[in-house]
Amino acid sequence: MKKLFFVALLLSSKAVGWSGPETTVVTPENANQYQFEIEKEDSGEQPIDAFTLRFPAQLENSCMAGRVQTYLFDAAGLQLSGASLDYDLQPGQAEIMLYYNSGGYEFGVTIQYCCSGPSPRGCKEAYEIYRISDFHN
Repeated sequence: MKKLFFVALLLSSKAVGWSGPETTVVTPENANQYQFEIEKEDSGEQPIDAFTLRFPAQLENSCMAGRVQTYLFDAAGLQLSGASLDYDLQPGQAEIMLYYNSGGYEFGVTIQYCCSGPSPRGCKEAYEIYRISDFHN
């Protein structure tokens, strides 16, 4: 029985031991290095902020952008909502449009690059922008 418990413990630790993709934080200072560009757009409404985020669809190691995750935070840093969407992109430059009510809120985004499909373990690298507003204040 002890052997069975040890084997079950070992297998369960392997199953939950995956910590996610290696994450690089993108800042206004290093965005060009990673080929990320954020352009503020005219939303046509106040206080809605709109941005276009451009990023490489494929990394030099051939991993493709396969997942985009977005986060909305309140002024205290509490996450209010989030979304995760899988994509099938072609090599080249990719872009998404982001918009949110900037009155007391903050928006973040993570792009995950997957080398073997969009399964959680297939995404090996991620690039995260904590605060879109850091790029245009």
